[in-house]
Amino acid sequence: LGIDSLIESLAGSDILREHVTELGQLSKNVHISRLADIIHYLGLTHSKDAIAFLNNHSEHENPDIRETCQDALQEINNNLQ
Repeated sequence: LGIDSLIESLAGSDILREHVTELGQLSKNVHISRLADIIHYLGLTHSKDAIAFLNNHSEHENPDIRETCQDALQEINNNLQ
């Protein structure tokens, strides 16, 4: 809960956008139980650079992951920087 709140408070910040690549790489290797969180964080970056990483998961077999990807992409589209 603490890290989620911290990252959400950084939404759209330069600090969070600086870590798009690291978050994207993490999304490739993280256990599915944490994948939705990482995808959510990518959306909070508000960076077009996160879109490619999100697209890698947009057809995921798990419907929750697909929905989280759609939400993250919408977050980026609404706040693109």
